[in-house]
Amino acid sequence: MSLTTGQKAGWGLADMGIVVFVIVKQLLILAFMNSFLGIPIAMAGAITTAVLVFDIISDPIIGYFSDKTVSRLGRRAPWMLLGAVILAVAIIGLFAVPEGFGTNESLIWVTIFFLIATLGFTMVSIPYGAMAGEMTLDELLDKRLNRVYQGVINDDQGEFGPHWYGGFMGLNDGEQLNLMLSIKSFHPIGDGRWQIQAEELDDIDLDRLVFGKLNDGPLSDENEVRFILRSGRLLALDLLLLEALLIVDEQPRGDVLHIQWDMVSDPGMSSLSSPAWTSRPDSVSSEDWRRVTTAVKPDLLSVSFCDCGIDAMELSIRSNSPSANDLITPKGIETSNGLIPNDFWVAVLGFAVLIAAAVVEKERRDKGMSLASQILN
Repeated sequence: MSLTTGQKAGWGLADMGIVVFVIVKQLLILAFMNSFLGIPIAMAGAITTAVLVFDIISDPIIGYFSDKTVSRLGRRAPWMLLGAVILAVAIIGLFAVPEGFGTNESLIWVTIFFLIATLGFTMVSIPYGAMAGEMTLDELLDKRLNRVYQGVINDDQGEFGPHWYGGFMGLNDGEQLNLMLSIKSFHPIGDGRWQIQAEELDDIDLDRLVFGKLNDGPLSDENEVRFILRSGRLLALDLLLLEALLIVDEQPRGDVLHIQWDMVSDPGMSSLSSPAWTSRPDSVSSEDWRRVTTAVKPDLLSVSFCDCGIDAMELSIRSNSPSANDLITPKGIETSNGLIPNDFWVAVLGFAVLIAAAVVEKERRDKGMSLASQILN
């Protein structure tokens, strides 16, 4: 699916803000402190170095908490919105040193606002960089509904036939599923593996998704009914299967689940005119895919809709829970385990190394100044 001009402009606008601050911190701030505020170049360099160290430390921390964020705006947007405000205010403050400030006061002022601006920059740039390669469940389901919508308005003809929208989650051969979910809970399934429950799967409003998509453009009464019934059926099947596929070999330690699957075609299930699950992860064999889809397939799935002014479907599902023998462990599912193993002690060690380096550098500088004084005298 191609991006609209507005989406491209919005994406580029965020990158423009990031580049502006990169120019500020790499080219302008040092000259500003030295040439305009009279701060000695050695002190100005020390400040920029200290802020750089702060940036190195804050980057993975912001990324970690961004991964764990759950909101109606997604994981990244809240951080980017807040970070943009902080960055804009801090950049103004950075160059608005009050008149009458001496060197020391100016140094403190610039340092504080430089740190705040750097934090705001990190809150924008780290989530922004992560957005390109991932998708929220709402975005994935919206893409899924787009495929169904295109099939309906094109009367299932040509490239928009059943093969277009029948793949798992609406994805076809050669496409990649990149998805991140929040782990709500997990439990053993009796054979050493673990079943994960994703928080997002508990909060899905199918009526809102399906009927909201009808606002994209007018459909005839007949096509509207076709879209609603087909969307309800395919969404229900995909979500049942997605839940059954969240199996991992090791007990999750983190709060976030990452999925990356390269999709390949598969015969799938149901009739040629109404297919489902006609794509699978390439790490799953056709036999395993058939086994798990057969186990997950409901004994009864009916979708009904009353054209009486109420935006609601009635979904009836009767199915048996699949046994552990029917469940597979797809490759490409990873759970976050903190920033790095033993991250707290690694951080403590890192700070200790920084302090030790600062002490050694101070001693070296003092010896150098003493030696220079002796030579000059």
